[in-house]
Amino acid sequence: MPFQIAWLPAHPDEGSVSMQRYWHNLRREFPLAAGTEWRVAEALPPAGFTPRAGRLRRFWSKHLAYPAAVRGLGRADLYHLLDHSFAHVLGALPRDARIVATVHDLAPLDEPGHLSAAQLRRFRATVGCLRRATRLVADSRATARRLAQELQVPEADIAVLPLAVDHAQFSPRAPVRAGTYVLSVGGIDARKNLGALVLAMERAARDIPGLTLVRVGDALPAELRTALNAVLGGHVEERGWVEDHELAGLYAGALALLLPSRLEGFGLPVLEAMACGCPVVCSDASSLPEVGGAAALYFNPSDGAAAGAHLARLATEPARRAEAVAAGIEQASRFTWEAHARGLAAIYRETLAR
Repeated sequence: MPFQIAWLPAHPDEGSVSMQRYWHNLRREFPLAAGTEWRVAEALPPAGFTPRAGRLRRFWSKHLAYPAAVRGLGRADLYHLLDHSFAHVLGALPRDARIVATVHDLAPLDEPGHLSAAQLRRFRATVGCLRRATRLVADSRATARRLAQELQVPEADIAVLPLAVDHAQFSPRAPVRAGTYVLSVGGIDARKNLGALVLAMERAARDIPGLTLVRVGDALPAELRTALNAVLGGHVEERGWVEDHELAGLYAGALALLLPSRLEGFGLPVLEAMACGCPVVCSDASSLPEVGGAAALYFNPSDGAAAGAHLARLATEPARRAEAVAAGIEQASRFTWEAHARGLAAIYRETLAR
């Protein structure tokens, strides 16, 4: 008889593209790769990618509706919390439940950014709820180290299971934009270190006429956008959040993805870019070297000019760029959702055997 697994995903009202993408990839790949010994129930009905809801709706969904949905799941052999940000719902599970909990990043504990003191306290309390888990899983060794420190548990007790890239969505293809441009993707939290873009682009622009910065994600702060326009002669283009097919086309045509973060739980854009044949220039901080391997071009996050020098070489040395493209495609090919699903099934078996 199949084991009953209950998935507790991130609530769509949070509007997290990466967490919704994670859930959708698991729903597609797990039944194919993990075998027939599992029957999966879900605490929430599947939904398309949804934007972030208003503050009151998010509070209601997270703290009232979601715990009620978890209580209504019925008994399962094992529960899997897909996003640590919802660890508070573990209190709605039976006291003897076997629980797997996946932790994606604990960055707010080290760089709170825009979080108030009260919000930070709530986040830390939520992370504390992870102590209920039978088995903890982290996306990267860097996150596993930080989690072990926070919860005061042995790092060896935390499984490391990397995320993956959807190779059907992200693969070499025709570009959707012409010209020479560097791509910046993601949020604008302080840990993203976007101030380093100014020195990087200033250095690169010396050797690359007409260089443009194309931005996908949250809009750049006005002061940063002004500084970038000054060094690039107004060549800053903001696209906002785009659909995956457009993002893949932007990766395919870019000189490189530039990612200067000081803290990343994993760094999914690194794999997305590499899978599309886009070289990656990223910082050597936290989890990024685990993801980029030998294929990425690294720099110290405090040295934006070094990032710019990498960009200049990619633009002026075709052989170097071709080498980076080939290495990136090979590196990304190692991260598949099939492998992730098989690894997850192994963790489930181990947890059920405890």
